[in-house]
Amino acid sequence: TSLPTTTTTILPKMHSISGFITGDVIADVSVKLTGKAAKTITTNEAGYYKFSGLESGYYTIIPQCEECDFEPHNYPVQNLMSDLYNMDFISTFLVLLGLLCIETRHFKVL
Repeated sequence: TSLPTTTTTILPKMHSISGFITGDVIADVSVKLTGKAAKTITTNEAGYYKFSGLESGYYTIIPQCEECDFEPHNYPVQNLMSDLYNMDFISTFLVLLGLLCIETRHFKVL
């Protein structure tokens, strides 16, 4: 007689990336994820965002808002192997007036 065979499927461990947008604009900011997975989500009223269900791999996190500048401009993630927290950005609201772009900290000519 032969013994029954079983097949075991090993699923990849899933991870998450999260953080806050602070500064001038925090709610309803689009945050884009590129790399092994491509997703776009929106921050909540507290500026919080979270990408879940991510496999190990390389990613870049990019906040997006036409009226804002961000520091840093993006976060490259080199081979995600565990959950990442505190991937935070600071937003600066931009106001366009004629040929000048007025930031909250300094002036610059467009």
